[in-house]
Amino acid sequence: MANRKAKAKTKKTYHIFRRRRKDTLPGEDTVSEHKCLVKRPPSWDPVILPVTEQDIIEALERDGQADGQNCGGAVCVRKHANLFSHRVSGALVDWWRHRVYIYEGKPKRGAIPVCYEYAHYDKLEELFDTDAGLRKLLARIRRSSERVIYVTLYPIRRGYNPRTGVRISSGNPEGGAGSHRSIGADLRFENYVSGRAG
Repeated sequence: MANRKAKAKTKKTYHIFRRRRKDTLPGEDTVSEHKCLVKRPPSWDPVILPVTEQDIIEALERDGQADGQNCGGAVCVRKHANLFSHRVSGALVDWWRHRVYIYEGKPKRGAIPVCYEYAHYDKLEELFDTDAGLRKLLARIRRSSERVIYVTLYPIRRGYNPRTGVRISSGNPEGGAGSHRSIGADLRFENYVSGRAG
């Protein structure tokens, strides 16, 4: 029993960053895949990211709708890398529903590439997925008194609710690393294809 527990504690989780050409459809070949070891951020403090008008405009210019690498959230992560307790590479950011994966940067020779996992509960990825959603978000920012909205990223801690810090059962959908792993780049791309004209 003790050995089984020890193995569970040392089990490693990986995330695969997938990048697709804009002219391809779901199911076609991806350009590249980058497998990274998922690690817990060094700090347990939430990261509060300001999303500005310029971030959304840049996402539009990048044609970043439904693209976890170039959506407004990913643009924001790169611009505010200094807010994180670890290194942040602008090369790879996956902004998923409820989860964000941030690539640390090129590892030393022979080392395993690393990324960090955060939870978020703002539902902004639904607005990031279409032209209409981005226009709606842009209008929301312009109406705000500060002309900015804030997104909170919560470090993942296995066995605890990321937002409240309360210990949870392993079956809870808001659990630690691994939750929502089935929702990602393919779904974001399908949302993009179906909702882009909206």
